[in-house]
Amino acid sequence: DETTSRRSGSKCTPKGTYPVQGFQRRLNSDSRATYVTWFMQRRGIALHYFPSVPDYAASHGCVRLESEHVARLIQDNARVDETQVVVSGTWTKPSKQWS
Repeated sequence: DETTSRRSGSKCTPKGTYPVQGFQRRLNSDSRATYVTWFMQRRGIALHYFPSVPDYAASHGCVRLESEHVARLIQDNARVDETQVVVSGTWTKPSKQWS
């Protein structure tokens, strides 16, 4: 649910609508993550390319994009404080996934 997804320490990508806050060529914590588009920078949450996108939760809220081309298109066309990132949906994996 939205309240749970926004809780500090949650690994879920927080549901809601957020303005793009900035861009970075690659993450400092992992140089394989490129074309970073920040939308919750204080929590370290962004859209970004990553060379492997597993079918299980593997980040602390970031949205990993399988296509470097798509991540670059987003970064090249988004505008800080103008473009909105909308996060919605339902997580369908078992809760033990997050332990």
